[in-house]
Amino acid sequence: MEMQSAARQNLKLTTIVLAEGLWTIEEPNERMLFGKAFGTDMGAVRWDKVGEGLGCRGEYVERLEDLEPALGRAKEAWGPTVVCVKTDHDANLAVPQELLMRFVEVYQGPMP
Repeated sequence: MEMQSAARQNLKLTTIVLAEGLWTIEEPNERMLFGKAFGTDMGAVRWDKVGEGLGCRGEYVERLEDLEPALGRAKEAWGPTVVCVKTDHDANLAVPQELLMRFVEVYQGPMP
């Protein structure tokens, strides 16, 4: 709903949403704590369309080479833009162990 506020105030900002249809960032924590992930699958959500419904400009990006032009259009927009970037679930899980542990520290505090 912050995007609706941004549209109402005519704020010139760009929000980038990485969308792979799951709450992938939650999976490692759930697997570590419970041995499995659950409740993370959310299906395909077009966040650019959600942004449009809230009064923003929407951009959808499926290929890396399309990202720069989408960001250029967002920069030229009259107000807020939501850029939805289709990402890959497996690639997002392929985070180096050291970075994963830093993420876990957000939930549990410093790791020994």
